[in-house]
Amino acid sequence: MSIKQNNIAYYIIFVLILVISLAPFLYFFSLSLAAYENTFRILFWPIDFVPSNYAKALELGNLGTAYLNSLFVTIFAMIVTLFIGASASYGLNNFKIRGKEIVFTLFISGMIISSESIIIPMFMNIKKLGMLNKWYTLPLVYIVIGLPFTILAMRTFFSTIPSSLIEAAQMEGAGDFTIFTKIVMPLAKSSLFSVGLILFIWNWDEFVLAITLISDKRLGTLPSVLSNLKGEYMIDYPVLAATLMLVIFPILLLYIFSQRYLIKGITAGAIK
Repeated sequence: MSIKQNNIAYYIIFVLILVISLAPFLYFFSLSLAAYENTFRILFWPIDFVPSNYAKALELGNLGTAYLNSLFVTIFAMIVTLFIGASASYGLNNFKIRGKEIVFTLFISGMIISSESIIIPMFMNIKKLGMLNKWYTLPLVYIVIGLPFTILAMRTFFSTIPSSLIEAAQMEGAGDFTIFTKIVMPLAKSSLFSVGLILFIWNWDEFVLAITLISDKRLGTLPSVLSNLKGEYMIDYPVLAATLMLVIFPILLLYIFSQRYLIKGITAGAIK
């Protein structure tokens, strides 16, 4: 095949991937503006314009409180996970600690265990500890779940920092804490941003734990609101779709405006 034919093939594949990626979003956006009687007639373009679906979603879902709860849980868990994960990964990479590779392996092994597979024992233990329906329960669980990935990602970046830079700072009299906070962390801004963005999206979208560990509507996050919109005999799908659009809209904007920094951070540790 010629170069021109190859380019045409690449463009066709790109367009197909783009259509497949946008199709679910366009469908739910169209459904969110539809009248209930047209629920099953929607494809990828609105045939109605019923903005009152969004007003109903805000009213029935109590989205104001849910937004605040989600922001608190997501940001708090993200910040603490980044701090603990960056500190642990720096220590495991730079300090001479006996058995640190075993400790690192134990941390990373947490990535192969999904939270859904241990949700029953997790629920029972949290119930015994009296932590059900507490404001701090979801942040603590999200921190524990996010640490393995954070430690792996940050250690990969820290391994690219020249040891000569650390040794030069030590010769100038800088202690470990000063080196970590004044030299290493500023260099890790891109990686911290990328890992933080991924953690933010994970925590914001998490559904199973949110509805299992928190049943108090005053503490519910945005994903848990979706489970509260089903009626006893029917589901208002346009209102449900409008709620879904309101839930994913902040994440969509965040990703659009930060994707350049996300890619930069992901590739920061790719070359040593």
